[in-house]
Formats: sequence, structure tokens, C-alpha cells
Amino acid sequence: MKSNKILFHHGTLRVIEALLDGKTTPTTLAHEMKIRPPSAIDHLRRLQKFGLVKLGRKEGKKQHYDLDLQRLSDLFEDDIATLTSLKERAMK
Repeated sequence: MKSNKILFHHGTLRVIEALLDGKTTPTTLAHEMKIRPPSAIDHLRRLQKFGLVKLGRKEGKKQHYDLDLQRLSDLFEDDIATLTSLKERAMK
């Protein structure tokens, strides 16, 4: 499935982990991942395209993003081992 393939990119998994840790703006994600904000935005847009991330609240010029935990869960309900493997790969 194409939507699963997007998660095999270690940067994308790191974005998911950062969102789970409460880093919800492109700037905070970029700082956490040591990348530029436009790169964080690219990851967020890819995840948004597959329904895994949605726009959250807006504070002034800061746009927050929310992880759709139900969609993520549904994506891996048959294969939790895949998510574990991705996490281990990202930590290398």
C-alpha cells in the first residue's frame, strides 16, 4: 500500500514521534529534528495527504498540526510489527 510506503522514510517517522511528543508546529518539529522548517512542512504535507495529520489550532502566525491517531492505528491494525520496525530503524 502506498500510504504505508511513506512511513518507511525515517524522517517521516521522526515527525510522527515529535507530534506524539507535543511538537506541533513546523518550527518546533524542525528544531527537534535539526532540519529546516520548509523540510518539516514537506513531511507534514505528505502525512496530511494520507490523512495522518490534520491542521490544528492557529495561534497568530503559528499553525499547529494534529496527528490523527485513529487513522494511524487503522493503518497498522493488522501489522503492529511494522510500526515497531520503523521506530527501530529511525533510531539507528
